[in-house]
Amino acid sequence: MYFLLIAISLSTMRFPLQKSPDPEPKKAALYSFAYPGLGEYYTGNTRKAILFSTIATFFLGKAVYHYYQYKTYRDEYLKIGDYSYKLEYENQFNSFMSALFYYIGIWGFSMVDSYISAHLSKFYNVDKKIDEEFVR
Repeated sequence: MYFLLIAISLSTMRFPLQKSPDPEPKKAALYSFAYPGLGEYYTGNTRKAILFSTIATFFLGKAVYHYYQYKTYRDEYLKIGDYSYKLEYENQFNSFMSALFYYIGIWGFSMVDSYISAHLSKFYNVDKKIDEEFVR
């Protein structure tokens, strides 16, 4: 399952967005809001985009896996009443919440990072123009 999720996130390398010459910060944050890493593609930071999308996909897949395991063990506990099932569904729920917490963290960090990168891209363009003037 994890291999499939990583393969899907790495397949985005085949379809890179063209770097905008002057990316808008709000648009970059909205792309990252849609899925972590898309805002980094928009601003032209492809390595960070691949990193964020892979990590986010991993934790999202892990959260989904543990959620379904939690539901399975909870249903078995309610049906049979064995205490070991109760311990296992509590462990699965804790793992689900941890993975979800990490996914939300990388999601928020990706939005902030793409917003700041879009703002800083204007400074990089000015820096290149200054370098070109002094080299002459």
